[in-house]
Amino acid sequence: MAEIRPFRALRYGPDVAPVLEQLISPPGGNRVYPRSGLDGTHPYNILRLVRGRFDPANEGAGEPYRATQACLHDWKQRGVLVRDPEPAFYVWEQTFDFGRERLTQRGLVGHVHLEPLGKRNILPHERTLRGPKPDLLDQLRALETNLSLTMTLMDDPTGQLRALLADPPDAELLAEVVDGLGVTNRTFQVRDPAYVADVQRAIAGQPLVIADGHHRYEIALAYQRERRRNTPARGASPWDYVMMMVVPTEQADRSVKPAHRVLRNLPLGWREQLDAELKRFFVTEQFETIEALEAFVNRGRLPRQGLVTDGSLTGVRLRRNKRVAAVLDRQAAAWRHLEITVVRAILLREVIGVSPDVYADKEHTLLPTSAEAVEAAIHHDGFQLGILVRPTPAPLVTGIARSGNLMPPKSTHFYPKPTKGLIMNSLKGF
Repeated sequence: MAEIRPFRALRYGPDVAPVLEQLISPPGGNRVYPRSGLDGTHPYNILRLVRGRFDPANEGAGEPYRATQACLHDWKQRGVLVRDPEPAFYVWEQTFDFGRERLTQRGLVGHVHLEPLGKRNILPHERTLRGPKPDLLDQLRALETNLSLTMTLMDDPTGQLRALLADPPDAELLAEVVDGLGVTNRTFQVRDPAYVADVQRAIAGQPLVIADGHHRYEIALAYQRERRRNTPARGASPWDYVMMMVVPTEQADRSVKPAHRVLRNLPLGWREQLDAELKRFFVTEQFETIEALEAFVNRGRLPRQGLVTDGSLTGVRLRRNKRVAAVLDRQAAAWRHLEITVVRAILLREVIGVSPDVYADKEHTLLPTSAEAVEAAIHHDGFQLGILVRPTPAPLVTGIARSGNLMPPKSTHFYPKPTKGLIMNSLKGF
């Protein structure tokens, strides 16, 4: 069973509470920070720690994040960051607009005992690429702090966890802030012993499926292995746990967004290859507006996609023939009919003739969640091909994970993500 326990969170202190919206990421108050770098950020913004690799002070320091380590120490000394004196669970509430609805979801934040992924209790739902993992490990070594949390889903068929999250006893409001996405974030501290025990029993009954933060969990495991090699075993240690938020699957399913693709650096002749091969696998239909194409994608039950290029908007749906069946039969049964499987196995590999994994990293691909953003990237940002897909339902994601299968990289987009800077976790003692 998954082991979850209260912990002493590291948070922004009362002296900087009046400017908290400037310290979180994404920042509130209509502030827009660059996708990389630190220009324009408040001196105490969380990105000063998260993006330490962009800090010129680290250049020539001899070790990655040496200057960032000193910055973190300084913030603690000044009271910019403080640590709660007693262990607690934290309830994180997010209220946000989704389509025409105003939704609220709550998650439970605690210390979860690390175990190898997929063993029994902590399950990944998708494969990861190397991506940011080396940098994240350097950061964790230097700062000994979880700056971001791992978000997991837990199937809650009886509603037990949802009931506990809805009415925590003697909950103390710690922060209320609107982030740059318009999400109202409220965090509460709960220390009631009976509540702690009830939460632990509820979570022990189901596996936790990672929704966001696969890389962070994998790095926590790598760091645990390093520390165990270099530190004599004396019972549980801080690096045996990771900060995690548990969200009921049924709640998260209300606000799953599509993980559209926008590709660049496609090989010479890709457009001719697309035109020549597309109709061998797909029935196609042309559209005049991105709104009409998006409506097509969201109709029906079988997988269908929308292709956006500089000169056309094309809806595609799979043909039912031996050629298509032969490709899909080579995929894992648990996800062979998913949108992303059709995109990777047929559209990219068979039609265009490129490696799907190459077109899953940031150098070649954007993952916008709106059709309008896809169209803008094609017409204004130099991208070549946009692919519209439908979102993958949260219960399907947890079902695939429980079956022992892994979805392809970047298959899902759960919204909203936890805002950086509200709850952190120091590994320097419990």
